[in-house]
Amino acid sequence: MPLFYPETAAEYDEIYRVMLKKLGIKTSVGEVSSVADAKVLLGLSGSDLEAVLVRATLEAEAAGAGEVTRAHLQAAFSDFIPPANSREREMQTLCAVLESTSRELLPARFRDADRGDIQARVNAIKLELRIG
Repeated sequence: MPLFYPETAAEYDEIYRVMLKKLGIKTSVGEVSSVADAKVLLGLSGSDLEAVLVRATLEAEAAGAGEVTRAHLQAAFSDFIPPANSREREMQTLCAVLESTSRELLPARFRDADRGDIQARVNAIKLELRIG
């Protein structure tokens, strides 16, 4: 089953809540979208978001705070530099779309996409990556 990058602020909020539990992070910030807008969030993977949360936790601990505050999260987002592998990520996503046998599991923007167009884009990315 393919796992795609989140595509909406609500999806990031859902992942955020799961990660708070997974990592045992105490915070009164219930939604990550209240700290970082969609422009900052979109394109981040789940592991990117986890890295931001770990950094915010380390900031809180260094400050002797009892919980991760909005300021800790904002500082961690401000400092975070997403990996610069956007072409590889795009190709991974497109390959997952091509391999999927269920429209329901696809992000909405891919459900009715032409598979030939997707394959052409994968081929173009492969050429770009060989040049770089």
